[in-house]
Amino acid sequence: MKKYISLVAGLVLSTLSVTQVNAQDSTSTFKRNGQILGNFFSNFNYELNENIPQRKSFQMHRLHFGYQYNMTEKTYFKFVADAANTAPGGKALTPWVELAFLHYNIHPMVTLNVGLAHTTTV
Repeated sequence: MKKYISLVAGLVLSTLSVTQVNAQDSTSTFKRNGQILGNFFSNFNYELNENIPQRKSFQMHRLHFGYQYNMTEKTYFKFVADAANTAPGGKALTPWVELAFLHYNIHPMVTLNVGLAHTTTV
């Protein structure tokens, strides 16, 4: 029982993260910067049927790689390339451009995206 409680406590503590919030001074100035973006989506399958020999598989479904460059406090450019298995049982990834747009905050409640951007779905 103690091992179980220790394991649960360890998992809970390992998932907690401390976030430091930096307050910006009114004298601080914006510096242009960029960041690399990426996501990786995969599955690990394990067959648990007694009548079928054990089968294990690792599948890579989708990759997102991109870059976001912040030009001003209100303007940034974002580019994201996507690669995915588009055919059932396919082993090759098919690449395409997912996003390539310029984002501008006109007002806190109004933004302008120009280029290949996300669409709003309801």
